[in-house]
Amino acid sequence: MNFQGQELISRATYVSNRSLFALAFAKILSVRLDVNLEEFKLLGVSFETAQIEAATNFMLVFLALNHLLSWYGDFQSFQKWNHPKKMVSNMSFFSDKNETVSELEFYILQIESYLKQLKELRENPDENPTRDLGERSAELINSARELQASKDALTVHAKLYLWVWFLALPAAATAYALWL
Repeated sequence: MNFQGQELISRATYVSNRSLFALAFAKILSVRLDVNLEEFKLLGVSFETAQIEAATNFMLVFLALNHLLSWYGDFQSFQKWNHPKKMVSNMSFFSDKNETVSELEFYILQIESYLKQLKELRENPDENPTRDLGERSAELINSARELQASKDALTVHAKLYLWVWFLALPAAATAYALWL
């Protein structure tokens, strides 16, 4: 999932999440379905049930720690992208120069844009776009409200995705598997 043009969950977190879920659910299913592990052999070597359980629990703890580290890195990135002092420098869909800049840099870019427009107005006074400012202003205000509502909804979705799907569910599955 991308949020504000950036990847929300890294590949490392996807992989650690998938590995953790797979092992946790394998253990949960094997316990719930009473799978007999006494005849389990791996490469011709048989293992006792206690050895298999100890190895599974060790791997669960290791995968959980790995997942938490990956998730924490993604969480820190998510916080930095949503930092109120960071803004997108160019809001054009067609520009590949959309980059996150500081608030001061953003305002400097805006001032430069206004100065360029003022210069164009002075050079071509017949092409005065101020006639339609009232109508354009209302359109811009409505568009800004719609964009803010969309961004708020996406922010909620991103937080659910980050906190629930990639933290709470793996933690709950791991805790339950270790408890069994």
